[in-house]
Amino acid sequence: MSQLSKRLALPALALTLWLVPCQPVSADMDAAVDYMQSKGRQFGNFLDSTFDNITGEPQKQREQVEALATFKGETKVSREELYFGLAQDSDWTQVQKDKKKGEVLGKIVRWECQVDDIKSHKKNSYRLTSADNAGKIALDVYLVARNAKEKERIESLKRGDTVTVTGLVESLNKDKAVLKPALIR
Repeated sequence: MSQLSKRLALPALALTLWLVPCQPVSADMDAAVDYMQSKGRQFGNFLDSTFDNITGEPQKQREQVEALATFKGETKVSREELYFGLAQDSDWTQVQKDKKKGEVLGKIVRWECQVDDIKSHKKNSYRLTSADNAGKIALDVYLVARNAKEKERIESLKRGDTVTVTGLVESLNKDKAVLKPALIR
């Protein structure tokens, strides 16, 4: 062993002996992961609230939800009509497709759908995906629970349940309509 190797071996051995007791055990790692996840959630909530304050989203959403709650009109366009009209092989021209999209985008609709899945989205907000998509445009519905009763109703829904939703059409393509925000009836 050379002199240099001998000189480096002793500090390396000391460092190794010092680090061994410092190695985290599984429980320490779990706690560290939990801590980092909670900090990540806090930071995400901070970003959401900062963005909302800058854009005025909470006020805008409150106004939209109020409009949904008082909506008494009828939806003139069905999910079936949109599905067949916006399809690639539809006999509608592009002008007709654009006109129909213009009639629906940014408007309030009331549609019935079958629940495929529901996931938590934000505080008192849930994302419902529709299951009854054969021959109908699929739905992504961002439900808002205005009170404990609505929250309980949304959380009690099961796959296959049929619900009526009233929502604002945020986006629309040949496959799917996004209703955001929306209320359950």
